[in-house]
Amino acid sequence: MSLGNKIAYYRKQSGLSQEMLAEQLGVSRRCVSQWESDSVRPDPDEVIALGNLFGVSTDELLTETPIEPPPESNEPKGYKEIEVFGSADPNVDTIQFAVPVESTGAKEAKKEKKKSPVIPVIAAVLALAVAVTAVALPLKFGGIRQAWQALTGGAEAAVEERIPYPYVLVSGMGGWGNGVGINAAIPYWGANTGSLADYLKSEGYEVQEATVGPFSSAWDRACELYAQLTGTTVDYGEAHAKEHHHARYGRHYANASVPDWGQIKSGQRVRIHLIGHSFGGATVRLLASLLAYGDEAERKADPQNASPLFEGGKADWVQSVTALCAPHNGSSLTEVLSDAGQLLGSDNMTEILTSFVFSFAGIAKPLDDTYDFMLDQFGVDGALTVKEAYRIVTASDSDNIVRDLSPDGAAALNERIRLSDQTYYFSYPYSTTQKGSL
Repeated sequence: MSLGNKIAYYRKQSGLSQEMLAEQLGVSRRCVSQWESDSVRPDPDEVIALGNLFGVSTDELLTETPIEPPPESNEPKGYKEIEVFGSADPNVDTIQFAVPVESTGAKEAKKEKKKSPVIPVIAAVLALAVAVTAVALPLKFGGIRQAWQALTGGAEAAVEERIPYPYVLVSGMGGWGNGVGINAAIPYWGANTGSLADYLKSEGYEVQEATVGPFSSAWDRACELYAQLTGTTVDYGEAHAKEHHHARYGRHYANASVPDWGQIKSGQRVRIHLIGHSFGGATVRLLASLLAYGDEAERKADPQNASPLFEGGKADWVQSVTALCAPHNGSSLTEVLSDAGQLLGSDNMTEILTSFVFSFAGIAKPLDDTYDFMLDQFGVDGALTVKEAYRIVTASDSDNIVRDLSPDGAAALNERIRLSDQTYYFSYPYSTTQKGSL
């Protein structure tokens, strides 16, 4: 056996899955999979750790020899090698074992033994049990293949070789996705170090860069993200659209960025990993919550036509949610802006600045190939004056990123977002504040 095959053999003998072994060694499951496929060799320290864990010497692991089970007794026996086909390990066509061969003397002694009349009865009972089992097991497990996997550990092997889950990258305030022209010159993910998505793809990962409203609320962004991933029309919800005075439906996405998302493939649910930077953290948290629990107000507002996003019951569609430098409790910047507005004689500086963004989005329509504001739901598809934009912003009841980024807005958002025990959650905080003249 090769080193990889031995690692797989001893791991299964120890009753460990690839994930369990990886956790005990402090490595990734992908790393263990690469060891077992012999595409990557563990370093010397890792070989020592494997030997200690399995209770075998490093020489035993590193020497490519067949693994022989220990003899049952001290009596001399002969051995012969047999090959077992159809190994559960996809990287091993056959496995060789040494099995004991009975001596001639032992065979003759057995022939001389008197046959017991009980043996035919036991044989008949065993035959009946085998016949019943052959019928009952496939019925219990849903088929012959499923029953065989349950009996041989093949089900575990199938889980270990599960389909890879795509990674979806979601930008923060003012950000952009792969579908925006500026990304070709300055990728949002990677910036001057190069495209992170391209690098991850070269390493064998499936990665999608989402494009959501750079200045839209977490709710609107979550709805846009869902439509892109599923290849449908953006549905902001009947209740939400009425409350915030904008259109219910947005852009249509003819092609799903993750075509098989949520479907059963090879007996497994196709999930995704959501990664949000800055305000993208709030976006992906809200999307995962809506998938799991839906929204009662939207289901009541339009029971017949509510978006599948608002139905809930899709907690197992998301494998993990990762937030990078995300202001989960809001940003103090909005408070600074409010203080500045009072000094300048304005009641709400944040609304004024937001209206400038809306108005600029209206007059910057020719720049959509470079930067897309994605404010279609507010009718921002033509030239807007600052006054008109201010009316839209105030009428929307702050359905925009500024409200959700404020401490009060973030608190309201956190009350709405619920977690699911079927999803892993990670949050990476950063300290990037520097002392300056201001």
